[in-house]
Amino acid sequence: MATCPVCSGMCEIPTGRYQPCYSCGGRGYGSSTDVPCMACGGSGTSTQEITDPCYHCHGTGIIDDPIPASRPRQSSPASAPKPPTPQTSTLTGKKSKSTSGGNAATQTRSATKDKPDSLFAIIAAIFAGILGYTHFEQTQNTTESLFMAAILFVAGYVALYVLYFVVKLAIELLKIIFVIVFWGGVALVIGNLLGLQLAADITVYLEALWRLISANF
Repeated sequence: MATCPVCSGMCEIPTGRYQPCYSCGGRGYGSSTDVPCMACGGSGTSTQEITDPCYHCHGTGIIDDPIPASRPRQSSPASAPKPPTPQTSTLTGKKSKSTSGGNAATQTRSATKDKPDSLFAIIAAIFAGILGYTHFEQTQNTTESLFMAAILFVAGYVALYVLYFVVKLAIELLKIIFVIVFWGGVALVIGNLLGLQLAADITVYLEALWRLISANF
């Protein structure tokens, strides 16, 4: 058993409230309402504080001996998770950095390849500026030179765009022709190896066509 640490064995704790004055009964004045009570000075309370039973020991003043807290078991160093080595994290960081850099470069190349607007605008602006300045040097007419440069800029920009799509279409057609010729040649070689008559006839026809073209050029 041990003394209660809250009430120090007094079995009760103060509440901050006081008993009513024994003289005026808590009214604060005597027989006349104009005269304050001489015992409490008109406050209506005495100096005796009201107490309640201690909430910790329930008014007994003593408590059972506290059970000592058990110390937590320390985990062995072998069971603790190992932190990642600096080499692994460094390699991972380098790999992530290189991957992100590769993605950024790929996106930049794709954007430049699919959208040549800025390049065409720069080329058209340089072309229009040179010709406009040349015209200004010859005529000394600013308005006419600026108007001419604007027309040349628009015309050059449109011409570059048309040329770009024509070249792009030609490249795609050349790719298709190359694929057809390549696989057609493979099919002819396989057909001749297998002794197919159709492959032999096509080969003879192509040889004759080649002789005709060589003879004319």
